[in-house]
Amino acid sequence: MTLRVYQGWARHAERPSRRYLNWLIWLALLATTAAQFAFPFFAGVNQELLLLIGMYSAAALSLLHALREFGAKHFALLGISVLLFGLVVFEASARTAWPFGHVLYSPTLGRVIDQAPVVLPFALLGMAYPMFLVGRRLTSRWPAVVGGVGFVAWDLLWDPVLSHNQYWQWDTNVTRTPGIPGTPLSNTAGMLLVGIATIQILHWIFPRDRNWSNRSITSTPIDLLLIVGCGAGVFNNLYLNNSQIALVAGAIFALVLLPYLVSKWLTRA
Repeated sequence: MTLRVYQGWARHAERPSRRYLNWLIWLALLATTAAQFAFPFFAGVNQELLLLIGMYSAAALSLLHALREFGAKHFALLGISVLLFGLVVFEASARTAWPFGHVLYSPTLGRVIDQAPVVLPFALLGMAYPMFLVGRRLTSRWPAVVGGVGFVAWDLLWDPVLSHNQYWQWDTNVTRTPGIPGTPLSNTAGMLLVGIATIQILHWIFPRDRNWSNRSITSTPIDLLLIVGCGAGVFNNLYLNNSQIALVAGAIFALVLLPYLVSKWLTRA
């Protein structure tokens, strides 16, 4: 007869709650991927639904990943801080034209709080959290700046697509972003500022005592979300014959994404 002593969960064992979160994270990634790549084929036919699915599912993936890796406290802080900050920013823009310039949002974006569509703070969350992880891995001193560059590149890929489909419109008598026809320079500068500010908030909120140079943070779904965001943005612009936008914005995105992915590959366990 042998005596077995129960020592709790083995280090390699996966708790059921974590396993369920994994399923939900992969489901959110699947929904985001399908919605973003299918988006151009449904113009005029439930395209708004695909847009909302893509934005909300990316935000859900980010929140669920934060819950799995950092726990309920940081999950709540992520949601509350970014959504409230995003609501204030987009409401201020709708009322005062700062920081994005004069922009008119379409009613097809869904529910609004005063003048700001509710979905936009969720889109901010779905972009800022992955870029926060990118910035943290690539630099310990300037994560908000590095992540902010990737954030604005992501925005430059998708703004022309959504503007083309009339989800928002800008003032026509403004200076345009070099290399990105149709997108005002004020919007690009505003998105860079907002991206840096949001990622800096996350840098303050999330703990810094974990070893970000190894795989202590399991971020494969986030990595794939970044690849999907870049790939689908390039694909949508090519579909609309916006090859210049696909090249310029895609190249800026790649300047941040490729070093991050190489870093992940070189330090893989």
